[in-house]
Amino acid sequence: MTLLDEIVMEEWRITPTDMRETVIRLRKALTEVHFAFENHGDFRREKKYVARWDLGVDENGMDDILDHIENGAVKLLARGSDKLFNSDEMLEVAKKVVGDIVTVTHSNPWESLLEISAHGVSKGDTLSILCERMQIDRGCSATFLFLVLRLVSWKKWFDVVLK
Repeated sequence: MTLLDEIVMEEWRITPTDMRETVIRLRKALTEVHFAFENHGDFRREKKYVARWDLGVDENGMDDILDHIENGAVKLLARGSDKLFNSDEMLEVAKKVVGDIVTVTHSNPWESLLEISAHGVSKGDTLSILCERMQIDRGCSATFLFLVLRLVSWKKWFDVVLK
């Protein structure tokens, strides 16, 4: 994606087949788990998926995410009940159950939320690929990422202010 134009130039999606299998396996392994997915600004969720950071994006939700996976997803989200398990516990189960078909991570151990991407895809690996292509030393990748995030946040700020 070019940052200023917001054009996607390359992506690594979870295929519909892998997405279906992931949802089916996780539903069997984890009780009270509900799903959402993201595709380039589009956020879709099951009605029982508790939205927290994405409130108001998908007001209605859907009954079953499996009815809407024809295009796969850039990111699949699995949210469990905070009362039953935390993200670390969910991650341990998920890696055993679906680690052969997708990459599972989380960014907050207390949210009971898993972030799922295509097999072998992670934010760190993607940043490494980007740095390599731009001939940026890997030792500078954290600084580079910080600058990219600042640029994106400034662009969004200018878009809002100038409209």
